[in-house]
Amino acid sequence: MEIRLARDEEGQTIRSMFKNGDELPPSDWTNVYPYWAVAVVDGEIIAALQLCMSRPIGRLEHLLIKKGTNKITATKAAHRLIKYGEVAMKANGCPVVSGYVAFRNKPIKNLIKKQYKAQLIDSGSMWVWRIDE
Repeated sequence: MEIRLARDEEGQTIRSMFKNGDELPPSDWTNVYPYWAVAVVDGEIIAALQLCMSRPIGRLEHLLIKKGTNKITATKAAHRLIKYGEVAMKANGCPVVSGYVAFRNKPIKNLIKKQYKAQLIDSGSMWVWRIDE
């Protein structure tokens, strides 16, 4: 599995991974670099994560997994994308990362709670953890 920044020409592939991607408001998906990271297996993007650089709290948003990806591969992709996002945030001076996790997405909640010592900070779905320690 390769984790890397998405290329501009891969924007439509990322958009298609949203559950209701066809219903997103019209927008230009040809300018996604360097704002998205992707997980690639056998030349195919199977997951994506939006990197929102800001200080003091950077955000990792829209963890997307391609429909039909098996659970083990999906979990590995999620973990590696989050780690990649942490490195990118830290390199840009973000000491803390936050991210919204859908209430029903218990596997990802459990992953960030256990692996990243994330804390719930708002509305039952906003998680935050330090990366500069």
